Amino acid sequence: MRDFAAGGATTGAQDEYLECAAYKNNNNGFNEFEANGESYFSYNNSQKTYLRSEGYTSTKGRDNGINSVIKNAPIEERWKTLSENGEYFYSLKAGNSQEIARSCPYDNETAMMADL
Repeated sequence: MRDFAAGGATTGAQDEYLECAAYKNNNNGFNEFEANGESYFSYNNSQKTYLRSEGYTSTKGRDNGINSVIKNAPIEERWKTLSENGEYFYSLKAGNSQEIARSCPYDNETAMMADL
């Protein structure tokens, strides 16, 4: 992972992310799955979920999300850190500032930055 730009205020925004355990997969790379009638993806290695998506209403939308990760991940300024409800995340955003995916939560910023 990269050294991400710090910043991002607490938003308290409602999201559609599942608990991190739902994204766990022992494969390396992208994991695609269905839950609660929606399509999700994660990016994992055998020990950790690096990125997780919100729910998509279609597999086509999910696949577009995966392609957006591939396209935007190499661009340093698309990575942000944020804090919500006392938890810390790193987030990948598209050129229009829409969040594509985010990490699992960390208890503090130091732990998040140490894990990058």
